Amino acid sequence: MGAVERGGRGCICPESALLRALFTHLLLRQEDVLLLDMYAGVEYLGRATVDFVDAMLIVSEPTRRSLGTAMQIAKLARDIGLRRLYLVGNKIRHPEDAAFLQAEAELPFLGWLPADEGVAEAVAGKGGVGKTTVAALLIKFLSQHREGSILAIDADPSSNLHITLGMDLEWTVGEIREEMLEQVKASLLGGGAAMGTLPGDRPNAII
Repeated sequence: MGAVERGGRGCICPESALLRALFTHLLLRQEDVLLLDMYAGVEYLGRATVDFVDAMLIVSEPTRRSLGTAMQIAKLARDIGLRRLYLVGNKIRHPEDAAFLQAEAELPFLGWLPADEGVAEAVAGKGGVGKTTVAALLIKFLSQHREGSILAIDADPSSNLHITLGMDLEWTVGEIREEMLEQVKASLLGGGAAMGTLPGDRPNAII
């Protein structure tokens, strides 16, 4: 997605709008997969950015606070028409932790990942609930066990998914938006039509 890198730049609303426009015009074959690593919080549900997805995985730690947030996310997801919602536990230290999530969550419990601080630091690079780690594991599993393309979009301003996958980040959505705006401004100032191309001419660029 790209982070807010300077004061006065504003929020990431324009980037979210660009992503939603992209999703609206995507044409996927039956064997293709679109996987979104969303940012923390519930704002994207309020904007209904992901109201088209087939399923949503909600990651929760084995605490009442984390589970409460997960249930809030599930409620908002249902409000925008999503029905296939699943819970994934993370940072599970004891069997009782997994049992707690399975018993208290009002969602199907898909599975869990064990707590391992070494893995958390090496793989995720940050101390969140583990959404990016789960997303990366899913991408690697799907790439090894099914045919078709996988389009993975890191919608988190922290942009750590590429690190988890061991890939270089060439362009963020924010940088693409800024480049397109500059092209439009230059074209309009020159008396031409407001048209331009995506930066870099790199069809395989990671964004």
